[in-house]
Amino acid sequence: MILTRKLQLRLLDETHWSFFKKLESDVFRAYNDVVNTNYFAALFVDKICKTDEELKIRSDKLEKKIDTKKKKLKDNSLSSKEITKIKAELRSLYNSHNACTREAREKAKEFYGVSERNFGYDILKRNYSHIPGTIRTCINSDVFSNFKKDIQDIRSGKRSVRTYRKGVPIPFQLDKKKKIFTHENGNIIFHWINGIDFEIIFGKDKSSRRPEVEKIMAGELKMSDSKLQIKGKKIYLLLALNQSEEKIKLDKKISVGVDIGIVFPAYVCTNSGLEHKKIGSIDDLFKLRMQMQKRHKRLQKDLVSTMGGKGRKKKLKALERLKQSERNFVRTYNHFVSKEVVHFATQQKASTIFMEDLSGFGKNRNKGDIVLRNWSYFELQSMIEYKAKLKGIEVKKINPRNTSQMCALCGEKGNRPTQKQFFCLNKKCKNFNKEILADYNAAWNIAKGGIS
Repeated sequence: MILTRKLQLRLLDETHWSFFKKLESDVFRAYNDVVNTNYFAALFVDKICKTDEELKIRSDKLEKKIDTKKKKLKDNSLSSKEITKIKAELRSLYNSHNACTREAREKAKEFYGVSERNFGYDILKRNYSHIPGTIRTCINSDVFSNFKKDIQDIRSGKRSVRTYRKGVPIPFQLDKKKKIFTHENGNIIFHWINGIDFEIIFGKDKSSRRPEVEKIMAGELKMSDSKLQIKGKKIYLLLALNQSEEKIKLDKKISVGVDIGIVFPAYVCTNSGLEHKKIGSIDDLFKLRMQMQKRHKRLQKDLVSTMGGKGRKKKLKALERLKQSERNFVRTYNHFVSKEVVHFATQQKASTIFMEDLSGFGKNRNKGDIVLRNWSYFELQSMIEYKAKLKGIEVKKINPRNTSQMCALCGEKGNRPTQKQFFCLNKKCKNFNKEILADYNAAWNIAKGGIS
């Protein structure tokens, strides 16, 4: 598990600033050049598949068979055995189709003279020889891994080719055999490449960053490939730590459900329904952030009257500071909520955390979606996932359908007159006509793995 820690650095020799400013600009251009090279290489491979007569015939036949099998899967009358058989046939067809693409890649390799992974590095070596080799290697590796993830969506038109903005962090590898951190006069010095040294500024260090660096120095923690980020006149180390999972005895029979609610930011409950807890306050999350956004709109209106005039630059800086404050608040709040969710799960010795798959939320204008849209729920779920993984807890996403409409005790449909209230309509149920907290009921349903 890789965790990233952000540490502020101070250059011990200020004369290196000009080197970093040029490096920042070169790295930004290098990233995009490598992306373009990889994209061109992918198009070249596709072209070979379509122009090489033998490959084209095989590829087209396989594509037709794949389309036929996909259409068959849409037939609702199929039995589970028939569906399994068709899926197995599809996997076989996909493998055969990939074999065609591999042959095309081999032909492309003959043309380029290097392997697919090194298409980009060849450009870096030729056009950016002044960038240290350790940085070039990391740029190529970073772009190639991202491109391999994106290429299928690019081909299907779901997304465009990834571009990198100016100010992209500078990746690097350090020689693990040499001392990366040393103590000097009570401070910790970070030894970077080309003999450039930094002092690490911990400040108040509320997040215990210094002990983590001390552990790296003592060999208790491993440092992975990291990055440097330049923001204005400040330099930050994005320190990547290789964190191992904590061994905790967990019960496979126990699971926890997390409901992202309107009344409470998060509500957690075990699958038994006996243990449950509300986390955070919606006032902290929603009202404070809406106040920030109102200030944001006021500043934008003020900027209309200073179009190209005096004072515009100053107000733009204020606008940017406000944006950053809002982002920092939400991120900090998400860290708090995710930490509490995982802490609750470990207390209950739960082996699984269930969360709703909230893809598509935030598109509507009702109150619920406004709260979710203003919360960065994807970031929260990502935080829960990586923090749970450190404890050895599995995280699964379920279909949110009817989790807030069905009674968690009897499984029958209920009534939810308000965001806070839930009433079971089943006369045989112990909770019939009793007022139940809606978020508790939903979290309990989620903890059971959702409504089938």
